[in-house]
Amino acid sequence: MVKVDGAGSGVWNDGSVHVDDQVGQGVSADLAAFLRNADDDRPVKIVSSVCGECGGRVFVVLVDDVEGGAERVCTGCGGRAFIADSAEFWGEADPGEAGCPCGGGEFETAVAFSLAADGSVR
Repeated sequence: MVKVDGAGSGVWNDGSVHVDDQVGQGVSADLAAFLRNADDDRPVKIVSSVCGECGGRVFVVLVDDVEGGAERVCTGCGGRAFIADSAEFWGEADPGEAGCPCGGGEFETAVAFSLAADGSVR
């Protein structure tokens, strides 16, 4: 893990970065900044998604906005995996394929864990 300490860290220079954020190897600066901006003011730990079968890092993503779940499908080998705790409620999900406003449908994915002072994770 790379400990991000804001400007001058060599990871990225973005005003929204928290001094205690941790960004894993393979997470692009753009994705880290997006995930950081989607969270509250607590520090985050951002972990990149890597296919367990082929090591790929590009995925088609299926999401359910109601249940809040996601599943990734590797574009290299077709390997599938749920993101975070999505498997727990995927049976009730009605997923659709995620899409980018630019028309793209393949994504680098990562998970941001919001860290509380007491050690709990959100």
